[in-house]
Amino acid sequence: MSFEVACRELGNDCDFVVKGQDLEEIVKVTVEHGKEVHGQSEAQVRDDKVVETMKAKAKYLYP
Repeated sequence: MSFEVACRELGNDCDFVVKGQDLEEIVKVTVEHGKEVHGQSEAQVRDDKVVETMKAKAKYLYP
């Protein structure tokens, strides 16, 4: 199983797309991207509303 979500879908003007084997991997990589590229704190990126949006916007990719 594989998923992807675009940073742009989370409200950022950014073309980064994260792909992962599961939703938890998507969240982990997105947190790191938000901290490194957008200067957000871990608390900002891990906010419940943001995480729920990530999970809702994640697209399932067929193997």
